[in-house]
Amino acid sequence: MASGAAWVIGFCLYFSSSVLPNNPEWSRDILWLLLPDYYKSWFFSAPPEGAIGSGWQYLPQRFDLLAVAAAILISAMSVGRLTLRWLYRAVANGVRINSAEGVVFSAGLGLSLTSLVTLLIGLCGGLQRIIFLPLLAIVVLAEAALSLRESRRRAVESRAGPIALPDTETPSVAFRLACLTGMAPFFFAMLLGAMIPDSDFDVREYHLQGPKEYYLAGRIQFLEHNVYTSFPFLTEMLALLGMVLRGDWYRGALAGKVVLMSFAPFTALAAYCVARRLASPAAGWLAALFWLSTPWAYRISIIAYAEGGLSFFLAATVLAALRAMWIDRGTPAAGRSVILTGLLSGSAMACKYPGVLSVVIPIGLFQTIQAFRSPPSTTPAPGPGARLKPALVIAALFSLGVLITIGPWLLKNLTETGNPVYPLLYRVFGGRDWDSAMNAKWNRAHSPDDYDVTKLWFWLTDVSARNDWLSPLLYAFAPLSLLSTERRRPILMLWAYVAWLFATWWLFTHRLDRFWVPMLPAVAMLAGVGACRFDSPLWRLLRNGVIVLCLAFNLRMITSGLSGPNGYLIDLDDARPRVAGPSFTYLNSKLPPGSQVLCVGEAEVFDLTVPVVYNTVFDRSIFQEWTADPSSTTNEKDLKFRDPHEIHERLLAEGITHLFVNWAEILRYRTSYGYTDYVTPQRFLDLRQQGILGKPTTLALQPWDTLGDREKDELNRWAPSLRTRVAGPTGLVDGWIATEIYEVTPEFSTSP
Repeated sequence: MASGAAWVIGFCLYFSSSVLPNNPEWSRDILWLLLPDYYKSWFFSAPPEGAIGSGWQYLPQRFDLLAVAAAILISAMSVGRLTLRWLYRAVANGVRINSAEGVVFSAGLGLSLTSLVTLLIGLCGGLQRIIFLPLLAIVVLAEAALSLRESRRRAVESRAGPIALPDTETPSVAFRLACLTGMAPFFFAMLLGAMIPDSDFDVREYHLQGPKEYYLAGRIQFLEHNVYTSFPFLTEMLALLGMVLRGDWYRGALAGKVVLMSFAPFTALAAYCVARRLASPAAGWLAALFWLSTPWAYRISIIAYAEGGLSFFLAATVLAALRAMWIDRGTPAAGRSVILTGLLSGSAMACKYPGVLSVVIPIGLFQTIQAFRSPPSTTPAPGPGARLKPALVIAALFSLGVLITIGPWLLKNLTETGNPVYPLLYRVFGGRDWDSAMNAKWNRAHSPDDYDVTKLWFWLTDVSARNDWLSPLLYAFAPLSLLSTERRRPILMLWAYVAWLFATWWLFTHRLDRFWVPMLPAVAMLAGVGACRFDSPLWRLLRNGVIVLCLAFNLRMITSGLSGPNGYLIDLDDARPRVAGPSFTYLNSKLPPGSQVLCVGEAEVFDLTVPVVYNTVFDRSIFQEWTADPSSTTNEKDLKFRDPHEIHERLLAEGITHLFVNWAEILRYRTSYGYTDYVTPQRFLDLRQQGILGKPTTLALQPWDTLGDREKDELNRWAPSLRTRVAGPTGLVDGWIATEIYEVTPEFSTSP
């Protein structure tokens, strides 16, 4: 126990000594010192002047969002329960519907299938409330009728298996109440935070923008200007369903975010189920607490990322694989549990392509190898040939489940682009509206910068201790699970899985921090086991004290704004234009009716209510395609304009009345992913001189000193005309034009 206590204390001290990489003005030791003052300010400080209104009087603004989210979740759980019943029909020892594991599997199957149904109806052009409401009502009523009938005749069935629940006492009421009390503030912060308008770039570019475009079109279709919308969109379909049921794309998106937030408590429940199987019910309770109190869990719950869904399906798949390979093995339910594992694995990939690396491949290989190495015992012992058959059966059943949940997304892409995993594997499958140059640009942006193994320690410490939104509870207790003597094999396999997740993240992704977040539920499971490794009163006193202190620190991290928006009861009506920003507020309110805007360099367009044409940085530049003469040269920088009359007629034919140029985004792209050299300030000056565009209106200015040296050098090369003098608090300061808008002249004229 002494070594375990030394590790916990030492790790927490190391964790507390680092500067936050994403918030470098803060270090954890300072945050610890200011912790008492922070909580004191909850009760004794007034909101800053000019802040958005906030208070309980704004809670009714959220009632419709909660109602729509509840409708989706209740119907999804009904779908999941019906599916689970059908999957385990006539099997006496299948998953019990009302158990904790039954809730996890019902949630996973229900949310996945609800997303698929939304996809299929959307592809048929049926994104209408009148279609979805009867469907939701039917499944809820069907499940209610079955539940009522079964409740009258169902007897509680005992469970047994090779690693059935340990013979340990159920945690005391006080222990369970303490865990629930610890989880409660994190849950409610997630719930309220999910209803805050999203300001994240990726969310406003495609996670919510894609569903918005589908909703406005009334159908799901290929969007050649936004390559991200060809990703599997399991979580985004739930946001789209929220839009349809609410009858409004903006508030429906907020309702959809509440549904996505539910992945966090479902993940906590999955962690509970796995840890209790590996150790004890107390370990399960702590695993759930450790996950739900992690700032990363909060962050991916209030921001509409796909990682929340991926994390849940990874945790649910681990639970299903545990059942399939050890609990149900050798019983009539074994094959069905393998199919269930496949369904959940495919759902992980349906959230995000990396799910094939993080879930489908490792879990599929694990189950197949396990079946080959440990076939059902017979006399005499079966040879390799006899062991191959059950392994192939397991692989086939798992693959069947995977194809059911990811197959429709692959088929959609195959039909639309000729590439089932578009835009990936272009050299193998090709793809519509994609070429070698675009593929190379994509791969440069989404691949590791280097494979320097001497930096592995840096990355290991980053994913375990240094990153802003980690919890010290995870790696303080997880290593102690290696000291367990019971069920050592599955614990070691879970550690091997964590190592696989880290290795594939380091080898195959561009090492964005949130890409390794799905490993954290697995670490939370191990942490729950490790926290219960010792049972002496002194250990419990140390463990519980560390947990209480770390919960207070984590709660400070998530409620202070360091982990994402924290305006839980803000006035949503006031928050909407503030999140949109002054440029978009101008476009939404100042342009005349009938306007349509062509965005150049801007793809974060979710908050725009005016009709807009745009493209992402990885898609073809629409501005370039409409104005450039491709036959003039192959060098983007030296491309000549089309005939001025042709350009003007094309803009009018497309209904474009204004051009919005985001020079700040163009600068960011030029110094990161790369951006077409065709777009320069001189181009717009030439279009003005040709009588195609009017005089620009500057919408946003930024001080020159806010740029780094690299950005200044780049801006000086291509945009000296953007420099200007702007009024600052201490007088005139050197600045540059960040965004501006041009009006397309109604009639062609050569006068500027």
